[in-house]
Amino acid sequence: MSSLGKKVIILRTGIVLSNKGGALKEFLKPVRLGFATVMGSGQQFISWIHLQDLVRLYHNALSNVQLEGIYNAVAPFPVTNQELVTQLARAVKGKSFVTVHVPAFALKLAMGEMSVEVLKSVKASSAKIQSTGFQFSYPRIANALEQLVTSGD
Repeated sequence: MSSLGKKVIILRTGIVLSNKGGALKEFLKPVRLGFATVMGSGQQFISWIHLQDLVRLYHNALSNVQLEGIYNAVAPFPVTNQELVTQLARAVKGKSFVTVHVPAFALKLAMGEMSVEVLKSVKASSAKIQSTGFQFSYPRIANALEQLVTSGD
């Protein structure tokens, strides 16, 4: 893959879920107020990964001499926007939340061109990295969110 004869690994990274900031921080804002905010139709796919799995994946990429090429750094089970915010609301609020749908036109008015990022759908596969023997600690969104919500790190 490299003209210099060096090992090259490219990790295409999905939405990283972490308590350190990023997307989870933004998803949590309305949830803490009791609202599971579904963007647009809510059917757009989100390919995500827990920060701990991403760190382990990078470590694996550096230490596994057999690994080379392009891999998706995403959990095995992508979710829709609606699934993500609903699971997050359950993890934070139990059953005490209201689902609110924000129509695409309202997002476009409020966010302008950034609404494209919120409304786009990406369903990437982790099958290639899993075929190398890598196992995810957080393959499903419910477990990942539960750990993040309860751990605080």
